[in-house]
Amino acid sequence: MKEGVDVSVIVVTYNRARLLKKCLDSLKKQKTKANFEIFVVDNDSDDDTKEIASGFKVNYFFVSRSVSDRPRNFAIPKARGRIISFIDDDAIADKMWIQNIIDWFDRSPKNIAVIGGLIDNLPNGVIATANHIFDFGNFYGKHERLVRTVPTCNASFRRDIFKLEKFDDSLFIGEDVDLNWRIKKRGFKIVYCPTIKVLHRSNNKIREFIKKGVLRGSGFAKIREKHKDIPLQIPKNKYLYFLLLPAFIVGGFFRS
Repeated sequence: MKEGVDVSVIVVTYNRARLLKKCLDSLKKQKTKANFEIFVVDNDSDDDTKEIASGFKVNYFFVSRSVSDRPRNFAIPKARGRIISFIDDDAIADKMWIQNIIDWFDRSPKNIAVIGGLIDNLPNGVIATANHIFDFGNFYGKHERLVRTVPTCNASFRRDIFKLEKFDDSLFIGEDVDLNWRIKKRGFKIVYCPTIKVLHRSNNKIREFIKKGVLRGSGFAKIREKHKDIPLQIPKNKYLYFLLLPAFIVGGFFRS
């Protein structure tokens, strides 16, 4: 094992203790000899999140929603890894996830600052599948390619990039899109790599599906106000886009 920490994995969670356990189980089962650490950042949960986290070798932090720093910005300065990776609490990492992240960065030029990977759907019903397509429909496929952004459900960054940029705490959704756009405008590259895989479980409730569509609309409107030059990224399934177009319009019009 190398000296120092290769990868710091940050998992932000809120009231999803059961799903968090599956995520942490997948990280515990990683096939790698690399040295990695895990941070669980509890964003004000009132369920069994702390108890679940205590059953794993992790760095646990409780972050009240009243603090100025959002969970990811809170954890980044505490991370020791040369690579900082993010995975959602409702995602399950492939057993080679960490090793593939390390291998990809080690063979990549320094101007590649961000690497994302395949986000595969964990079947959970028709609405969940539609939700997954809308959230992550652009993050599948068998071929590596340059992309504009990668979601923090499965995203890894060279540590030094956070000396230049950080997540915008004023945004309530789309922080990853905003951060990646700023990184890209600095001249760095962002890559999609299909061997860096996670399984993701989306919500199967129609009410949550529509609610999230409204949030997406209002969130993207705020990002467009900040970055006039950022292009609209439509999921590959355009029929789903038009299905939720009313929610996006409402969200953009009534944004907070």
